[in-house]
Parts: sequence; structure tokens; C-alpha cells
Amino acid sequence: MEQKVLIKERFKAMGYHFIFSMLLGLIALYLVFFLWYPHPLDIAMGVTKIYLIMLVIDLFLGPIFTGLILKKDRQKFILDLCVILILQLSAYGYGLYTMSVGRAAWLVFVVDDLEIVAPIDVQSNSQNHIHKKLLSHPEWIAATYSTNAEVAKQQKEDEIFKGISLATRPEAFNPIAVQSNDIIRRLKPLKDLNKFNAQEAIAKELLDYKTASGWLPVKASELDMVALFNSKGEPLGIINLRPWN
Repeated sequence: MEQKVLIKERFKAMGYHFIFSMLLGLIALYLVFFLWYPHPLDIAMGVTKIYLIMLVIDLFLGPIFTGLILKKDRQKFILDLCVILILQLSAYGYGLYTMSVGRAAWLVFVVDDLEIVAPIDVQSNSQNHIHKKLLSHPEWIAATYSTNAEVAKQQKEDEIFKGISLATRPEAFNPIAVQSNDIIRRLKPLKDLNKFNAQEAIAKELLDYKTASGWLPVKASELDMVALFNSKGEPLGIINLRPWN
């Protein structure tokens, strides 16, 4: 009888912990897939794997350990539970931090394509941008070379010799509208997507973008994609199509 009561208490404790873990998982779900990596940026950045690892640790391991450590001695149980919660929240916090600094904070137009830039990628003056954008959607911007000839020369040399992309320099950031004329000139016709994608996939992705008049490649850490623009050079969205082979 006593054993049955203990088993019942174990499942009860696991249930409460599971509900708590579910709340944490839902918060992370909103932040990751609705705020930081809206579809298809989750695919482009490969964040789903990290989220699932965090979810397994948070949603399942925590409640299981809670059930295993349940004791008659409430004082010892509470102490053990506190240790589990500290470890769980530490793993949760580390997972969220990793995904936040690697998030798609800026969609940066540079010369003839776009780059997805994360806070961890920026080269200087990054702290203001990180704090400002933490709870924001990805922002469309343009990176332009400095009007100062010496600075522009250094920026280009850094790109060539150090591999530092202009897209990672906050001092080069401007509203994307500043480069709308350049974007219009660089836009590729929609028919060119047929070179790298199946017609069915193209038709499906373009269904919600009736005003799209052209596209540009998007460079990403996991999978390169396509950005659509209207005839005024205004960004419409990113779609899960390949910009090259």
C-alpha cells in the first residue's frame, strides 16, 4: 500500500514538473520560431536541431529525474529538486542564449545579394544592437561602404584579406530603402529560379507573393535561400528556394 502511494506521488510530482517544463518550452518556441527565426529562417540557420536538444533535456529529463528522486523525506526531496531545477534552468538559459546570439537579427543587402547576420557575427559596436534587437523580428537593412575613401579602402581590404564581410559592420548599416535603386538594378527575373528549382516548388513558394517582380540570393549558415522584392525594390520576404546549385 505504501509503495503504491509512493508511485502515485512520483507520477504526481512528474506531472507538475512536466507542466512547468511545458511552459518553458512554449516560451522558447515563441522566441525561436516566431521572433528570432521565423520560417523559413529556421531552416536557413539550422536552429531546429538546437531547439530539439534543449526541448528533450528540458521537457523530459527534468520531470523524469524529479520522479526518480522522490523520497519520503520531504526536506531531502526539496533539496534534490532544487538541484535539478537549477541544472534544468541553467541548460535552458544556455540554450536560449546560444540561439539568441546566433539568431537572424539582420537581413543585410550588400552589393548584389543578402547575408543573414547574427549578433555574434558583428565586428564592432555590437552591444547596442544586441540589446535593441533581442525581442525583435529580423530587420531588413543595407550595408554600404563608407563615404570616406580611406575607411572604404580599409573595409574592402578587410573583406579580401581578413574575410570580414561588410554585412557584419554595424557602422555600415543603413535603412534598406537607401539602396532601393541598386536593388532594382540587381534583381534577377523570377524565371531564373527555374534553373535551380522544380516548377512545383516555385509555384508553391510564390503563391503568397503576387507582387514579386524579382529576387536576390540569400547567404545563410545552413542553407542558402531566396529573397523576393517588388518593383520598387522593397523586400517582400524570404522563401525556401535555392539561388544556385
